[in-house]
Amino acid sequence: MTTLKGRVLLGWMDRDVAIKFLLNDCHFDPPIDEPAAEAIWQASRATVAALPDRPSTVSPNIGLNAAELGHQSKFLSFLRTVGPHDIVGVHKVDIRDLVVRQHYVVTERAESYAQRLQTPRAWLDECLPTMRRNSQIQLRSTQTGMNTYTEIDLPHSEFYFGPNLQNGIFTANEFLRHVTIMDGPDRTYLWAGYHRCFARVLSAPPAAVPNAVVAVARNVLVTPAPTIAALGVATAVDPFGQFGAKAARFGDFFVEGLFMEVDLRKKRYQLQVHANWAAIDDPT
Repeated sequence: MTTLKGRVLLGWMDRDVAIKFLLNDCHFDPPIDEPAAEAIWQASRATVAALPDRPSTVSPNIGLNAAELGHQSKFLSFLRTVGPHDIVGVHKVDIRDLVVRQHYVVTERAESYAQRLQTPRAWLDECLPTMRRNSQIQLRSTQTGMNTYTEIDLPHSEFYFGPNLQNGIFTANEFLRHVTIMDGPDRTYLWAGYHRCFARVLSAPPAAVPNAVVAVARNVLVTPAPTIAALGVATAVDPFGQFGAKAARFGDFFVEGLFMEVDLRKKRYQLQVHANWAAIDDPT
């Protein structure tokens, strides 16, 4: 089996999600079963549970230098050419402070970014691209009667099937690739760009703050209010979730004892599109 080196914040995952991840997405030699996977998760969860609560703060904007301000203008101009978007600005932030909503990274992929990006300009172009990437896809389509089944092989996972914003034709659309953060009421989330951020930390000199210039997305998060249990007792927000007092931060990927090294099963990605023809009664 082909595998890739990865790193996971297992203790922050829910039990069922963690067990499924270990059994279906990781490779162990010898293989493990569900009780063994649960034992691994329980040890990680105990470590996270012992951490003190973390203060919640919105990550400050460190401020852009002249070159970064110039790139910001080009990036925002580029976004205006591709249609509606949710980006409201550009910030420079300390990556380690960002709250995560994805609990694993493929470290081999991140290391390839770190090796390739050697200058401030290269990092700006990678974190805030100013042109579309036109990746190659392969398409196969079969038809049974009036119904159609289509498989679209993708070079990576960042595609969706929908209407092209410029011509309205349904197709495999590639997401724009900017590294994105989102400010919540009391904390800042890393929304997209986990592997490039991991590479950025790897590339930072030992005494330097591992910062990155990133896009800021419009806030669409709603912090959940405590719910009322059947007996009328308020239940608290999950302390290990992204809104909780012990939410995982990106810096945890680099703290011994908080992350786990894993061999990830290599995946390939495919959009599977089913189009069913139907005759529907017209009530008019």
